[in-house]
Amino acid sequence: MVKPETPVVTTVHGVQLLNERLPWTHHDVPLDYVVTPEEVIPCQSETPKPRGIYWEDLDEAKIAQIPLLRKLRLAIEKG
Repeated sequence: MVKPETPVVTTVHGVQLLNERLPWTHHDVPLDYVVTPEEVIPCQSETPKPRGIYWEDLDEAKIAQIPLLRKLRLAIEKG
């Protein structure tokens, strides 16, 4: 299970790095590290990590495409 202290890491090519702010929504996850072929870059963000799944942002088509979401919703519905 993922906890708030679980590091969030991604890999990118160095040409994909930007030094600007991008649009942000409440379900986006701030990164702790970005790894390129040349370096590991620690990230610092004041933005909190999402807490749980924002079901109101998911339509039926998206839920149907992701088996884990289907399973979780069934578990919630069964109580």
